[in-house]
Amino acid sequence: MRSDDILTQIDQALDDWTVSDDAMRSRPAVDVPAERGPETSVQIMDEAGEWQEIPGIGSVEIQMDEPPIPDDFAEKWARLSKRIARAEAERARHVRAVLEAFREAVKPVAEEAGRTLAELAARTARAAEHARADDYALAPPRPARLAIPYGPARRRH
Repeated sequence: MRSDDILTQIDQALDDWTVSDDAMRSRPAVDVPAERGPETSVQIMDEAGEWQEIPGIGSVEIQMDEPPIPDDFAEKWARLSKRIARAEAERARHVRAVLEAFREAVKPVAEEAGRTLAELAARTARAAEHARADDYALAPPRPARLAIPYGPARRRH
């Protein structure tokens, strides 16, 4: 065996958990089922109204003549297509009208909400400035010599 073959076997064995008693590679034969199509079953109704299966049928082919297309079908289809196009255009006009009315109705409320949010942001910024000023006035930072150390006490030498 070449070293490449051995390395290939090792690579293939990483996820292979089927081994024999002496820990040698064991690849049991796997029965691969033949490709089969769906089971075909044909049943017909007999004179008594009961269904009877016909054995030995491998496939079924149904032949059917296409119904004739009326001569005026193309004309009727064209008229239907035009009516559908007109209905879609009318629907689009209605949707645009509804959206425009909605926009006009909501515009003053949205503008007022924008002004209110801007005022709230300004007040919040002013309150934050006051809070920072009050924090420094009430509690100045402690000098390092007064800070509480973390952990166990240090030994003095």
